[in-house]
Amino acid sequence: MRRQHLHVLIAGLVAMLLCSAVGLAVEAESKVEAVTLYRDQALVTRAVQAEVPAGASELVVGDMPQQVLPDSLFVSAADDVQVRAVRFRTRAVAEEPREEIRQIDQQVQKLQDDLRRNEAMRRYVDERRQYLDKLEAFTAPTAQVELSKGVLNAETLQSLTRFDFDQRKNLVEELLRLETEQRTITEQINLLQRRKAELTAGSTRTVREAVVFLDRPQAGAVELRLSYLVGNAGWEPTYNLRAAEGQANVTLEYNATVHQMSGEDWPEVGLTLSTASPTLMAKGPELAPFWVALGTPPQPLAQPQVEQQAEQYAKQLKMSQVAQRAAPAARDEEQANWEMNLAASGLQGIEVAAPGSELRRLRLREPVPTEGWSVTYALPGRISLASRADRQMVQIAGPKLPSTFYHVATPLLTEYIYREAEVLNGSDLALLEGPATCYLDGRFVGRSRVPMAAQGQRFRTGFGLNSQMRAARELLDKTETTLGGNRQQQFHCRLTLENYGEQAVAVQLYDRIPEPTGGADLRVTLGEMTKPLSEDATYLDRERRRGILRWDVEVPAKTAAPNAYKLEYHYSLEFDRKLSVLPLTETGEMKREFEELLQRRMKAQ
Repeated sequence: MRRQHLHVLIAGLVAMLLCSAVGLAVEAESKVEAVTLYRDQALVTRAVQAEVPAGASELVVGDMPQQVLPDSLFVSAADDVQVRAVRFRTRAVAEEPREEIRQIDQQVQKLQDDLRRNEAMRRYVDERRQYLDKLEAFTAPTAQVELSKGVLNAETLQSLTRFDFDQRKNLVEELLRLETEQRTITEQINLLQRRKAELTAGSTRTVREAVVFLDRPQAGAVELRLSYLVGNAGWEPTYNLRAAEGQANVTLEYNATVHQMSGEDWPEVGLTLSTASPTLMAKGPELAPFWVALGTPPQPLAQPQVEQQAEQYAKQLKMSQVAQRAAPAARDEEQANWEMNLAASGLQGIEVAAPGSELRRLRLREPVPTEGWSVTYALPGRISLASRADRQMVQIAGPKLPSTFYHVATPLLTEYIYREAEVLNGSDLALLEGPATCYLDGRFVGRSRVPMAAQGQRFRTGFGLNSQMRAARELLDKTETTLGGNRQQQFHCRLTLENYGEQAVAVQLYDRIPEPTGGADLRVTLGEMTKPLSEDATYLDRERRRGILRWDVEVPAKTAAPNAYKLEYHYSLEFDRKLSVLPLTETGEMKREFEELLQRRMKAQ
């Protein structure tokens, strides 16, 4: 029987050895080699090296970051290595206790021994008290019997009574001492345990590992590339614009402000910045049928509501597109695909239900891009980015861009005159929209924004106000006449520019006249001017038809009042004499039109 047990034990050991050989776990060395940093995620690639046996094995890559997305892991390897699977796992690991913790444990053990000794002494005191109770129960009846017989020994009774009281007093004092000692020991134990809890907080840590299941026909060294997405990392474009008086170039420092709190450092990595969305799905979305039915038509929506509804569906479609490309699992991809179809059905439903006139207005609206381009910048050299709370900055490029400088005056809004530049993106990079810090002759002059600008595209930016110039606007005259059933109002305006500097300054001078809206029967006529309007093609196409007036003038040096530069113009309004001209209250359509105008002005073409 004993021999049979021995055979079973040997067979079990052999089986365990065979099983461990088949699925041998190998600890691998890895180093972060490259990082592609997206707007709110990062794709990290590690170079993994290890010695593996022939056949199937498990390669364990440790120190995975806290913000890793477990479903995003994938591995690439050489042709002679077959990667069967890769998975992410976490496990708790207890750290070795330190000497200080060992000393605390020893102190606690000694105090617990003292506490047990104290409890034993209190039991002994209780036993002595019980003995005195029994002794008293025996002597009291005996003394009573002797007293009744007249043979009581008073001296003996007195001795016994004194002995009983003395013993009880000693027991009370000893019990009080033991209770005080017990309380003191208990407090010391609690204090040491709290101290130990403080020292051991975090002694059990969570280890994050990637386990690669691979197969290799021969034993030897293997090299893999382990890639995964991490959260809590991203970047935003930011610029420094530097210019000098009298120069025809602007130095554009194109930087990336990086936030990196992924939980792992990236030392000396190849860094790529991208505005694309990380794509995990290799397959494109599927188109669902466009289901329709006949029924009672709903109450027709007003044009602004139709536009708002279309914008909402377009946003939903864009969000679903991003979710579909980055879906970590098939179930998520299917849900995102379905939401894309729902949003597209909403847009197509507007085509079917909305009147043709509203659809034409939607199509005629000049589109303004709301999403950036998908661009990628591979930065030269190696860059280190630590995982930390504060933001870090890396430079993408620093080209000098050809520029045309001028001043802008809008006296209807402000008396100050600002410097601006029209900058040509002559670099080989597409510029993303982002904040800019502007410097003129090395001085900080304010903040601006750089719009999206493709290669060869122009954009406008500011370089602060010119403290040596002022602008003003005044209404010189207003007359009103009646022509049949119409009323005619005539206005005479003056715009004044002052230049206290030593050089003549080119200024784009802006003002405006009323713009009729909503089909109002109002005729606006621009009359005599002391200088014709600007002939800039972009201005004439985008702003002139909206009642914006612009003159390109040159203000001579030392032109202060009363010799300031003056420009005068006339305009008239003609409308039904029973009506009055009233400014419209703010509407969402007005604000949206103004925002579109601002974006197009920044583009400069």
